[in-house]
Amino acid sequence: MTLTIPTLLLGAWVFLTILLYQRLDGRRAALIAMIGGWAILPTGDYPEEVIRIGKESHGPTHAVSIPTPPWFNKATAIGLGCLLGAVLFDWPTLRRLRPRWFDLPAIVWVLVPIASAVSNDLPWEEGLARSRSLALAWGVAYTIGRASFADGPALRAFARAWMTVGLACLPFALAEFAVGPFWYHVFYGGHPYRFDGDERYFLHRPLVFLEHGNEFGIWSATAAVAAAWLWAVGDLPSWGVGRLRVPGFAAVASLVAACLLWQSFGSILLMLVALAPLVANRRTGISLRSVMVTGVVLLSLAIAAAGAWVVFNGGVEGLRGQVRGLFGAIGRGSFTWRLARIEEHFPQMARRPILGWGRADWSSRSPGGTFEAPPALSLWLHVTGMFGATGLVASASLMLLPIAATLIRLKSFTWNVAPWAYATLAAVLLALNFADLANNSGFLLPVLLAAGGLTTCSLDRPHARRG
Repeated sequence: MTLTIPTLLLGAWVFLTILLYQRLDGRRAALIAMIGGWAILPTGDYPEEVIRIGKESHGPTHAVSIPTPPWFNKATAIGLGCLLGAVLFDWPTLRRLRPRWFDLPAIVWVLVPIASAVSNDLPWEEGLARSRSLALAWGVAYTIGRASFADGPALRAFARAWMTVGLACLPFALAEFAVGPFWYHVFYGGHPYRFDGDERYFLHRPLVFLEHGNEFGIWSATAAVAAAWLWAVGDLPSWGVGRLRVPGFAAVASLVAACLLWQSFGSILLMLVALAPLVANRRTGISLRSVMVTGVVLLSLAIAAAGAWVVFNGGVEGLRGQVRGLFGAIGRGSFTWRLARIEEHFPQMARRPILGWGRADWSSRSPGGTFEAPPALSLWLHVTGMFGATGLVASASLMLLPIAATLIRLKSFTWNVAPWAYATLAAVLLALNFADLANNSGFLLPVLLAAGGLTTCSLDRPHARRG
């Protein structure tokens, strides 16, 4: 391993995380290490050829949330530090955990690279390395969530930390909004996706220290939702440090306005969808469940209308042409570009539908079979190509099961009362990240703290204490 600046900083973060666990309780240490670390650490040591070629190289470090070289990156460094810190200084909390049926998706997801490597006649060491990467990147966050974030106060702390980091990023993001992404280059060196999609209708979309501008967009959107939700339930009268405080509504307005400024349109849409129930409830008193049911009905009607259109107006090709024309007319051709790139990969995925190809360069669209899907494409596309339907179902279920469990237990009149206000918010943040991964591969892995916490809180503690 070459000792570059990013590698040294990631190694230092491992030791700093252990120190945090020694000095603080496990919950606060995990929040600082995972959420704070994800915001400020370098992605990893990008190979020189990737930086030189730029975004057209399409990898191999296009998403640290899936197991691709280099193995020591932001995701695995944070996971390793938290694992060592928790084992050394928070062992009593971990020891209380017992395997449950709802842990099965996480277990399958961590082990599927080994099965995929064997099925594709790849060296088992490759599969083991990928499993180790997933265990550190996904498994540690989920497990710590199960152990330390399974009640109202913990989920409240998670939401406030998520919002606080979003607010802390605003000065850095505003500077990049004005002149373009530069912070990563100043502190850590080259970034292959520094300028990928940064030019917007008005100025630039920030990157700060994340993998891609799309990833920063969804962080801004979810931070705005967290702030608005906390303010709506009366838990954010003001925000700040010491005597330097601003009204809670000002914090909410700043985050919402920032998300709009970045012009990451998928993230804006998800933010508005999440804020709609809050607005409807405060203005009309309609319950959250009623708003959600209405949304499902409207979505079903839209799907039915689209199906009828396909039948009577030229089939799928006709619909595809209409969709491309619509998004092209409003200047959002990138959306249909992504759909087309995803569609191009279907034949290759169909050749290994169960366990995938076992490696990142699974697509054969370019000579030599070295093509790798760009970072702007769906994480679920990457997962399916690498690990087939098994990997897709396992990784998606790891996020969807906690959401479903929360909704099943949620009463229409308790969504805005502690502790269910915090559980509902955590489920919403998890759902927004899940939806964003249909279009992007940059995954905010610290949200898996909420996944683990919701799983245990929702299923084991239906009468959790008030937060």
